[in-house]
Amino acid sequence: MTHSRSLSRTRRCRVERLPALRRADRLDARRVSISFVNVSLVRLEGEQVAPGVTARPFTLDRRFRNTWWVGTAKGAVEFCSFTAPDLGEVARAQVKLGSTLGEAYPTYTPPRHGSTEIDLLEVRPDLQRRGFGSDAVRLLLVEFPGPHIAASLDAQSDRFWLSLAWKRHDHPNERGSALFVHPH
Repeated sequence: MTHSRSLSRTRRCRVERLPALRRADRLDARRVSISFVNVSLVRLEGEQVAPGVTARPFTLDRRFRNTWWVGTAKGAVEFCSFTAPDLGEVARAQVKLGSTLGEAYPTYTPPRHGSTEIDLLEVRPDLQRRGFGSDAVRLLLVEFPGPHIAASLDAQSDRFWLSLAWKRHDHPNERGSALFVHPH
């Protein structure tokens, strides 16, 4: 069954049932696809393997950090794969809904219901600095409710989030990650 609705002139949303996937026994085969310019977002749902623990639905791929994408994740998480014509999968994301991550940052007041946290975002190394990460974030902003936050892992991540004009909040512990908040 396929459902389509137009989001704008350049974006479309499509929900469809997929045929068997490589790890179909670990997946709910529902897939949601949104396109933005030349990048499409596909939502994948992993199988709940224990209360609050979900199997990540990604397959092994040497182009990505498999320590991030294989195994399990805790909490209310959503998984996204981003594809582009002639390139296949260009990026991956793990999103936490209702995140309370911002509570540790004194300069940020999180909403009572939590935030949508872009927990992990990775663009294939051979495709970095070509706009795929920015497009992936724009698609995530459309797909998931705000407010949106992300924690930075390193200086490269800091530069990425700042390039998108997200507001930086420093952790009170100097060794803690910076928190970036979408400016709405």
